[in-house]
Amino acid sequence: MSSRPQGGGPYGRQRYHGPIKGDESVDESEECLRLVCYEGGASNDERTPSLFGDNRHSRSRGQPSNHLGGMTPQGHSGLGRYHDRDLLHQHNIQYLSLYGTNHVRQSVKNISEAVIRQHREVPGVTPEGIRNDPELHRLEEVGTLSMVEGYFIPLLSPPADSCVHCAKKQALYSGVVPHVKSLEAPRPPTPTMLYGYSLGMFGAAEREQSAGSVLVEAEATRSCLLYPFLTIDMQGDGPISTGSLWAASNTCLASSAACVALVNKLEYRVRQVPALFTRVAPELNNVAFGIAMSGTEARLFVTYQMDEGKYGMYKAKSFLLQDPDDHIRFRKCVLNIIDWGQKRLVKIREALTYLRLHGANQGMMPDFMYRDDDYRHGEI
Repeated sequence: MSSRPQGGGPYGRQRYHGPIKGDESVDESEECLRLVCYEGGASNDERTPSLFGDNRHSRSRGQPSNHLGGMTPQGHSGLGRYHDRDLLHQHNIQYLSLYGTNHVRQSVKNISEAVIRQHREVPGVTPEGIRNDPELHRLEEVGTLSMVEGYFIPLLSPPADSCVHCAKKQALYSGVVPHVKSLEAPRPPTPTMLYGYSLGMFGAAEREQSAGSVLVEAEATRSCLLYPFLTIDMQGDGPISTGSLWAASNTCLASSAACVALVNKLEYRVRQVPALFTRVAPELNNVAFGIAMSGTEARLFVTYQMDEGKYGMYKAKSFLLQDPDDHIRFRKCVLNIIDWGQKRLVKIREALTYLRLHGANQGMMPDFMYRDDDYRHGEI
C-alpha cells in the first residue's frame, strides 16, 4: 500500500465560494465546509479545489482524463460503443444474463425485491393524472434527450427533507471504476444523476478525527459526492435522437460498479480491525442500483460484488413509463431506493465510528493514491 504523498501544497480549512467547473448540481449557497488544497507552484488560475485537500484525483500515467473524448453524439456518458461493454467485461465488470441472474446471492435479491415491492404513497401522482399528462405522452413521439431530462430530473430528485444528495451530469473521477491495472482503464462514466451523500451528512468527529481520513477514499465526483448508491442514465429516443438503452446500461454498469468498489474499501478497513476487539463490526449491505431509461421505458439494475475483484449487474425490473400502473410503481421504487440509501448512511456512519474507536491499526491508514497507483482492494 502506498504511503501518503509528501508534496501537493499546504493543507488548510478554507471555505470555497467559487464555481466548480462542470458541476451543474452544486448549490452555491450550500454551507458545506470544503477543505481546499492547492498544488504547490500553481498559479491562481491553475488552482483546482478538492474536498479533502489532496491531489489524488489528478491524472496519472495510464489513466484516462476526465475529459471524455470520443463522446457519442447523443449522450454525455460516452459509453455507447460495443467496445465499452467488452472492455468492462475484461475488467471483470459483467452484465449478467438470465443464467447469471439465477446465481445471484439471495441476500442481494432480498434488497432489490424490498425496494420494488414495498408499498408507499407518491404524493400528487394518480393513474388518471398519468393518463392525461400530455408532456409525458409526447415523450413517446419525440422524446429527445433534453425533453426526457427536463421531464424526469425534477421528478426523480431526492425530496427536500432527504439526507441524500444528487449530482447531475458529472463525470466520476478517473480510477474510481474498478479496473485491471495491466489493461486500458474504462473511461469515467457521466451518469445523468448520481445519488450519494454530501460531506455535511457526516459529523465533525467523522470529518476531523482518524475515521475522517477514510472519507478521502469515498469521494466519487467533483461536487464532493460520497459513497454513491444509485445511478440513473437517461437517453433520448425518436427521429432526431441517437441514444439507446444499451448505451445507458453501459453507463449504469460502470458507475454502479464504482459505487460498490468505494464501499468495498470501507469494508476492507473494518475487516482489518484486530479480532481482540469484542465490539461487533457493523455489516454493510454493499449493493448499488442503476436505472437506464428513455422517455418510454426504465430498466432497474442491481450491482454487487460476486467474488473478490468481480462485479455483476443484473436487471431486476422494467417499467413502461406511459402505463399508469408501471409509472407509479417506478416512482415508488426510486423513492424506496432513496429511503434505503438513508438507512445505508446510518450503517456507513456506524462503520466510521467503529474505525475511529478501534483505529490505531494499519486498517485506518489512508491510502491517498489507491485509485491511480496502488488500489489493492478496489482494483482488480
